[in-house]
Amino acid sequence: MFVAIVRFPKIKKEQDKEFREWFNWSTQLLKKSPGFISRRLLIGNDQDYTAIVEHNGYDTFTAMRTTDEHKLAHEKALGLFNGPTKMEFFEVVDR
Repeated sequence: MFVAIVRFPKIKKEQDKEFREWFNWSTQLLKKSPGFISRRLLIGNDQDYTAIVEHNGYDTFTAMRTTDEHKLAHEKALGLFNGPTKMEFFEVVDR
């Protein structure tokens, strides 16, 4: 199993609700991708958001990022962020 940790830039305070709605909507859209396992949203003590995305492997995750659905989700989120997302990638070695 493959895990991507996605760290979102600061979300504009007045758009917090809109960001959460976008995340739920985009999860429903992206979960149709082959290899998708889960996508969860976390909030830290600093009020910054992080997502955990689980896929069968790096290849299915990368393929999902080239779909029209991912492009649409990305376009709808552009006005919510103050900068780019940062990602880290992991292979699960023990459950």
